[in-house]
Amino acid sequence: DGSGHYVKMVHNGIEYADMELLAETYLMLKYAAGFDNAQLARTFQQWNQGDLQSYLMDITATIFQEKDDDGSALLDKILDSAAQKGTGRWTSIQAMEQGIDTSMITAACNARITSNLLAERRIGHQLFPVPPAVMPKPAALADTVLQGLSAAKILAYAQGFSLYRQASHTFGWQLDLGKIAGIF
Repeated sequence: DGSGHYVKMVHNGIEYADMELLAETYLMLKYAAGFDNAQLARTFQQWNQGDLQSYLMDITATIFQEKDDDGSALLDKILDSAAQKGTGRWTSIQAMEQGIDTSMITAACNARITSNLLAERRIGHQLFPVPPAVMPKPAALADTVLQGLSAAKILAYAQGFSLYRQASHTFGWQLDLGKIAGIF
């Protein structure tokens, strides 16, 4: 009855949230704590050894170390604009129809929409330039960001699984949430 496609759709929606959380973590550490790419790589690698270990965390740590042909950091040359294929949006729409809060996923979709407003963002950057990092204790901020990232990831997964539970009830699917969690 489409339950497999639904499970994959919600999985992708959760992944949208996860990627947005990693992007916001990067922004906090780079612009508030003043981390350079080497410090970011070390921090994300360390976090990938603990409870946050994941494929996305691993590739995020790796991208900080990638160099362009001229030896400069590749990440600093990548346009911060992300498209959507639709699964995050579909997850949000389904959540609204089911009466389930997936605000983490919806916020990630909205961030992707905003990321594509390049002209408007350039004007905003001119009006409100990024101030220099002012954190006297960047390591303390990193610890706080890690705690926030951990909590937000739990919330994103909880919201996705609430949608699974409701859809299973609504559509009579009898989804095995434990098995789905094991696949993740």
